[in-house]
Amino acid sequence: MKRSKNSVEGLNQSPVLFVESEILRGCLHLFPLLKVLTSPLLVSHLAPRGFLESNGSIGGSPDLTLFIEKDVGVVMGLRHCQLKTMWTRRNFLRKSIGLSLTVSAINSFLWKFVSSSWAKVKQILPKDFPKNQMVQMNPAEIDNRNLEIDSLNRFGTMGPTHVAVDIKTYRLKISGKVKQPLILTYDEILKYPSLTETVLLICPGFFANNGRWTGLSFRTLLGPAKVHPWATYVEIKGAYGKVVKISLKEIDRKKIFLAYLVNGETLPQKHGFPLRLVYEDAYGYDWVKYVEEIVIS
Repeated sequence: MKRSKNSVEGLNQSPVLFVESEILRGCLHLFPLLKVLTSPLLVSHLAPRGFLESNGSIGGSPDLTLFIEKDVGVVMGLRHCQLKTMWTRRNFLRKSIGLSLTVSAINSFLWKFVSSSWAKVKQILPKDFPKNQMVQMNPAEIDNRNLEIDSLNRFGTMGPTHVAVDIKTYRLKISGKVKQPLILTYDEILKYPSLTETVLLICPGFFANNGRWTGLSFRTLLGPAKVHPWATYVEIKGAYGKVVKISLKEIDRKKIFLAYLVNGETLPQKHGFPLRLVYEDAYGYDWVKYVEEIVIS
């Protein structure tokens, strides 16, 4: 925020605070896949309260624009509009609370809207949906809430199944754009807070496994490593050379984590013991098995 060097007409040479667009760009949390023009909504709340003055027509132009873009997030754009606030510092602090409440309300509305729209895109399958049809479907288009949990002895397998990992010497390495690289034993991993989710794995054309997976989230795992704020991806590497790269934003939005139990049992060797990537909405070939390294990039 900075004071103007010149007075503004009608203010008797009193100081004027200018709020630049860059200050407001960080006001909103990140959302995907949508672009919404919010001029009428914001201005209807702010303009009558003397919050904004524009050198152009506010209500009829996209001066205030919310951009919700995939892997970019929400940005409040105040383009082609220089906002002038006729406030003292006290007024600025008081009225900025109104902006904060308005932005919070918009955030809440948009999140519900996006979540609702996403749920409508997915097809809720009935309990007895045929497996031979399910294996032909995209997992990203399936809502598995009604499906039965498949017994472990009916789970199909894909990729390597006989990678032998000595748990006594096993170490999970965490490196890359982190302030504190980590090397964890299996027992140390088990001490982290756990989560359990029902996630559907589909090997296209062959099998579909709907299982209850237990493990730890990436945010929990990466917390002690202190990921650098400019990091954007996590790379999950398996002992057999398989690597999957996922954006950190996507990890926060979906059921994506490392599992060491399936259906309450220790992950069998053929299913990736000691750690397997659980990757909601992805096909089975991206569910990395025998995970041994995580690299932040």
